[in-house]
Amino acid sequence: MVDVADSVRLMHQDAAGYVSRWSQFVDVLRHEVLPRHGGRIVKMQGDGFLLDFEQTPPAAAAAVELHDRIQALNIGRPENQHLRLRAGAEVGDVVIHELDDLGDAVNVAARLMQQANPGQTLVSTAFRDDLVPGLDADVEDLGPLYLKGMEAPVRAYALHGTRAVPQDQAAALPRVKLAQMTARLAVLPFDMSHGQADLALLGDAVADELIQVLSRNASLTVISRLSTSAFRNRTHELALVQQHLAADLVLKGRLHLHGDHLRLLVELVDAADATVIWTQSADTSTQGLFSGHDPVLQNLATQMMETLALRQVDKSRRMPMATLQSYCLLMAAVKLLHGSSRTDFERARLMLDHLISRDRRHPAPHTWLAKWHVIRVQQEVALAARWVVLAAHWAALAVHWAALAVPWVALEALAARHGTPAWMLRAP
Repeated sequence: MVDVADSVRLMHQDAAGYVSRWSQFVDVLRHEVLPRHGGRIVKMQGDGFLLDFEQTPPAAAAAVELHDRIQALNIGRPENQHLRLRAGAEVGDVVIHELDDLGDAVNVAARLMQQANPGQTLVSTAFRDDLVPGLDADVEDLGPLYLKGMEAPVRAYALHGTRAVPQDQAAALPRVKLAQMTARLAVLPFDMSHGQADLALLGDAVADELIQVLSRNASLTVISRLSTSAFRNRTHELALVQQHLAADLVLKGRLHLHGDHLRLLVELVDAADATVIWTQSADTSTQGLFSGHDPVLQNLATQMMETLALRQVDKSRRMPMATLQSYCLLMAAVKLLHGSSRTDFERARLMLDHLISRDRRHPAPHTWLAKWHVIRVQQEVALAARWVVLAAHWAALAVHWAALAVPWVALEALAARHGTPAWMLRAP
C-alpha cells in the first residue's frame, strides 16, 4: 500500500501544482517502475494505491525506486511543498476480486503504511525474510508495533535501499590479482517454466548437481551454493552477481517438467558484459537427476569446459604483445618456424626463447614454442622413418649378395678337398 503523506495540506496549498506532480508520478509508476519490477496496480483510491507483485525482492526494489522518483519531483520547491510517500508491505495469500484484492496481507500492509513516517516504507517479518540483506535492500528492526484492529503486535522493519560503496572508498579496498586466480564460476539455481514456480527446489537440485560435477575441475573456482542460492529468480541481475560474488562466469538456465521428463535449457554467460558464451539444451529424468551420476549433466559439464578452453585459446591469440618490437619479432619467428631451412627453424627457437624471457605471462610465445617442439618431433620421426627404409634396403641387398655367395662357398670347399682350383670345377 502506498499513499502521499499530508496530502490534504499539500492540495490546499497548491492544488494545481500538486495534481500536476502527482499525475507525473502516476505516469512514471505505470509505464516505468511497475513494468520493470513485474508489479500491477490493483486499485487507486484518492492519492493512494494498492500494488501487487509476484516476488518479494522486486517489490522491495520498486518501493525504494518510488521514493527516489517522487523525490525528483520536489527539486526546486520549498520543503513544505515536498511530496513524500508512505508505504507498507506484507507477504501472503490474497483473494483476487474483480475490483480489489482481499485478505490479511492487504490489511497488514495498509496498517503498516499508516504507521510509516513520510518517506518511509515499513515491512513485516515475512517480507523481511524473503530479502537478502545488502543485496535486495537494507532493513532496520523497529520492534513490535500495535496495529489498529489486530490483537497481537506485528514486528516491523524499515526498508532502505542498499548502500553502495563510494568510489573513493572502493578504490582503497584491497584487490586480488585476477592473473593469479582461476576463473570464478557462479552456478545459479535454475528457473522453472511459467506455471511451475512451486517446483523451485528442482532448480536448486540441478544447480547442486552441476556444482558438484564442475568443482572437480582444477581450472575453475566454483562458488558455493550457499552464496549463489541468494540469487534464485534473479538470473537477469548479472551485474549484482559479479559485484557480490566476484564471478567471472555465470551458468544459469530454465527447466520444464512434464511427468518424469525434464527439459534443461542451459546458458553460460560472461558476467562482465552479459555475453552469451555457450548455450545448450538437454533432456533427462528426475530419476536420473537424483541418481548422483547423471550422464546428461556430466556431458553438459564436459561441453562447457571444452567451450571455455577454446575461448581461452582464442583470447590468447588476440592478446596484443607488450610492444610493437615484440610483435614483429613474433611474426618473424612464426615465418621462420614454417620455413624449409634447418637453420631458419633453429633460429625461430632462439627468437621464441627471447620473447618468453621478455614477457613470461604472454601466452603467444609459449604456444608457438610448443608448436616448434611438435614440428621438431615430426621432423625426427620422418628422418627416423627414412633411415628405417634405407636399413631395410641395405638388408635386402645383403640377403641378395649372400645368396650369390653361397655357390662359391660350396665350390671353394669342394676344391679344397680335391686340391683343385675352384674355377676349374665350375661348369662352362
